[in-house]
Amino acid sequence: MSRALAPALAALAALAALAPAQEPGWSHVDGPGVRVEHWAGHTATARRLASVYAEASADVERALGLPVPARVLAVVAPTDGEFERRVRGFVGVAPPEGALAVALPGRDTLVVREVGLQEGTTSALGPTLRHELAHLALAPLSRARGHRLERWLEEGLAEVASGRRLERGEELDLAGWARFGQLPRLAERDHDLPVGAGAGSRAYLEAFAFVDWLARRAPGGAPALVSRLASGAHTDEVVYLGAGFPTVADAELEWRLELIEAHSILEALVRSVPFWSLVALGAVVAWVRLRFVRRRQWAELEAADRADAARAAAAPAAPDEAPPGGGGAPPGADLPGPPGA
Repeated sequence: MSRALAPALAALAALAALAPAQEPGWSHVDGPGVRVEHWAGHTATARRLASVYAEASADVERALGLPVPARVLAVVAPTDGEFERRVRGFVGVAPPEGALAVALPGRDTLVVREVGLQEGTTSALGPTLRHELAHLALAPLSRARGHRLERWLEEGLAEVASGRRLERGEELDLAGWARFGQLPRLAERDHDLPVGAGAGSRAYLEAFAFVDWLARRAPGGAPALVSRLASGAHTDEVVYLGAGFPTVADAELEWRLELIEAHSILEALVRSVPFWSLVALGAVVAWVRLRFVRRRQWAELEAADRADAARAAAAPAAPDEAPPGGGGAPPGADLPGPPGA
């Protein structure tokens, strides 16, 4: 063996010893910067993930201005049970209920629940992969700051990095919630933003929409916000860079006012759950009233029929009519006898 190769081989052996052993019944696919583990025979999603990984990681690095780990392990769990089992195997606890994927920064690992992927939605493979890679990229920043980023801020940045765009229907929903006082403060939303929970939830939408609003207003976009966070700046300072307001609460208020002013009250009403609840309630009340009116009308008609029948039964009988032609002999009148009587 060449002495020049010995150090390299020793390093590879050390890396192999640190890597978790692949479980029986599982296989893997390697791609640039990623190893994707999958159930033997279930290769389609794993191969697709490996093929899009390089582009997805580059997208995240551009969106946040942060590098993703040099080598990532991605586990594609084919069932809910396997998803929970693999997550427990890595961290000792179950994933959040309804989670689509979980990023494990301490292990540069992500676990995907394959049955939850839905192409054409925010739960598609591409957005999900970018979102989880964003968590891995943000983890060193949090460690350098000495504490984790606020949940709404980290999830909002991860959604921005996923490539998500605010749709008009979502904006109208937000405007309606803001107008009718149904948009809680982001600080109150942290308990509704568990790691790995579904991106389709309302709390995720609110976090994404606010952080996206900040990023679009900030000179330099999201990377400038992240750079300020990396320098150790307080969250209020980062918000000031994006919105020009001294605190998160002040910026939130401005964001809500802009949502309200951008859409009419009619638009907000049409998208409002309370509005359609009132419409549904009105329809039920009208249906019940119609049934009541019809029953009353039928009862009145039946009562009228019974009254007519009772009057007819109680009326005196009419006298017999005289036979046609009149002048006939009364009953018992003498009739002429036979001839010769």
